[in-house]
Amino acid sequence: AQTQNRCVSGTDYKNYANLFTTPYNGSMGKANVVLRHSGCSANIIEFFILVKENNFNLVKANSQFKYEFEQYIKENKMITDYVDVKDGEIVYVNTSLNVILDKYYKKFQDEIKAQISNRITSFFSLNYWDYGQPLRDTDVIKALSDLQQPKRYDIFFATVNPNNSGKQVITRYFEIIRPESTTINFTYEWCDD
Repeated sequence: AQTQNRCVSGTDYKNYANLFTTPYNGSMGKANVVLRHSGCSANIIEFFILVKENNFNLVKANSQFKYEFEQYIKENKMITDYVDVKDGEIVYVNTSLNVILDKYYKKFQDEIKAQISNRITSFFSLNYWDYGQPLRDTDVIKALSDLQQPKRYDIFFATVNPNNSGKQVITRYFEIIRPESTTINFTYEWCDD
């Protein structure tokens, strides 16, 4: 916990970093902290940071933002801690959603597509994402579970790395997932009864 208004734990540093904002260089979008021990008492505090571009997108911080952030952290760190600020990495994901519907719902396709699109936008909201968090097709299906019309979904994620595409996308402690594009297609089937 914080001692004498100083950051002590990784959680203290992360919470404190995520509050950072500047008048001219933007606000912290997402920060992650890794503590590394380098000797008897000193810690190296690695910050992986990305700046908020808007309420949905993240970008790499400019050098002025990083400088102001370092000053902000130095005022509240333990004297023996060394601060190292690095860029976080964004894993951009293209999502393909095939929605299987009964033929009866074809006339409602536009409304259903709008509902799905809104759910996907909410699902990818920055509030729900952090570094190292994986993306799974089952998580998307859960986010869409209150929609009654679709029978099922086939979901495929694509990243620049074909080995990190498919039904799930994995990230490391310095990487965070952001959506690049979402494609929604419909397949119609006859009703079972």
